[in-house]
Amino acid sequence: SAVLSQLKGDAGVDIVLGAGSWTDGDEPPGEKSRSGLRSTSLVIRCNDVRLIAKGDGPVRLHTGLRVYGKNVVLQDLIVDHAKGQAITVLDGGHVIALRSELRGVGTVLHLQDGTAEIIESELAGADPANPPATAVRLILKSRLFGRASLFDAGSIFISSGTEVWLDRCVLDGRSRMLVQAQDTGRLYVRESLLRGEGSGLFRVSSGLLVGSVIDVPRDPLGRLPQSLQDGGLRVSPRFFHLVQEGQDVPAAMQLDVEPLAVPAASSGRAR
Repeated sequence: SAVLSQLKGDAGVDIVLGAGSWTDGDEPPGEKSRSGLRSTSLVIRCNDVRLIAKGDGPVRLHTGLRVYGKNVVLQDLIVDHAKGQAITVLDGGHVIALRSELRGVGTVLHLQDGTAEIIESELAGADPANPPATAVRLILKSRLFGRASLFDAGSIFISSGTEVWLDRCVLDGRSRMLVQAQDTGRLYVRESLLRGEGSGLFRVSSGLLVGSVIDVPRDPLGRLPQSLQDGGLRVSPRFFHLVQEGQDVPAAMQLDVEPLAVPAASSGRAR
């Protein structure tokens, strides 16, 4: 934290963390703690910084991160915050989690006018006895890009003017609804699995679902006519599946053309 507090502007710095548990001063039971991160909320204001785990064992940060800087990369880390949000991105901040685990309480990842890219990573609860209600909460002009990642921490909440893009991800809402939207929030899902024990989409009225599977017991696509407002939530006609019995995609929500279809090769020759 002392190093980060001295960095300003476009730092362009790689910070390598050795194996072990870096804490806020309280040593986790049964783990070897490391000095360094003394605050329950580590603030990153500089741009172009990478926190990288050294390759000789897992690196666990027992602290929350508040990110204001742009292009802040967390690589091969475990952010495990038992007191609140794992990561909060604010005021135009931009964080990239690569092959990392983000664990929090209540809400794991909070975006407030911020952007997060979650790549080959996992979001989960820090306390198994008290699972979080929300994996990701987006407010103001925030964006979430998820690729090849597991969101295993409850709902995704999309407020007005925000966007969520999931590509080859798994979203497990558990007992919570999968995605809650407000007004003009948009959802784009490609080749992903959305599953849970509760309902599916709530007030998601704009976006696109392509090549994906939804497995929930009720309201997988929300309730009409809400899902057809604001330009409409649209679904690919072929490569999309609702698992549970009696669930169908309304014809009004289906696209005319399959986005994932491979165009047929032309048999004729150009003249």
